[in-house]
Amino acid sequence: MILERGHPEFDNLPGIAILIGGMWIANLYYWGFNQYIIQRTLAAKSLKEAQKGIAFAAFLKLIIPLIVVVPGIIAYVMYAQPEGTAVIDGAREAFIKSDGAVNYDKAYPWLIGKFVPIGLKGVVVASPSVLAVSMIGLFWKKVTTRGAIWGAILSIPVALILKIQALGLPFMDQMLYTFIITIVISGMISLSTNENDDDPKGFIITKKLFTTDKTFNIASYVIVLILALLYTIFW
Repeated sequence: MILERGHPEFDNLPGIAILIGGMWIANLYYWGFNQYIIQRTLAAKSLKEAQKGIAFAAFLKLIIPLIVVVPGIIAYVMYAQPEGTAVIDGAREAFIKSDGAVNYDKAYPWLIGKFVPIGLKGVVVASPSVLAVSMIGLFWKKVTTRGAIWGAILSIPVALILKIQALGLPFMDQMLYTFIITIVISGMISLSTNENDDDPKGFIITKKLFTTDKTFNIASYVIVLILALLYTIFW
């Protein structure tokens, strides 16, 4: 999977960055810091309730293949229809580049723009910078609420700038640089606005915080077994 520059798939798998860059960021975010995981954890009444929320979120994550794979299948079917057949307006044109090649990256955004209501589009395409803000909040007590909020907000224009075609940055590298820049922004703002050595609202980390109960352990084993079964059936 570690490809050399010049390989036709280098933009998708940009060399050593697969091991030390964007791939880790993508996985940590999607499987550990996604919005509904964070919500169920931080809004819980107790540690035990938070653990149950995480287990429930893990069950919901099992439907991710439907969200990720099905849109691609839909886009392929719409594009693959023979000329002259009835397809959704603009479906074929949406996936064709100026040189006549197929632009596969347009499939998901085109489906969102065509079928997702305006009020939900922001939810579908929101803020991977959540990982950066969450990580700095977990491991550095000097971070402030203001620093975290501004880091998340400013990560949006940073990500858009890194997408400029002239820069030629693969998607994985864009994620890595956005992550680093977001942490730097949050850290600088926190240092300039925090009047205390450490944020007084910070958690005191103890061994008890990492203790899991029987319900959570059983749910975790069930999730792992289901995942193993799914991989066995569909690999």
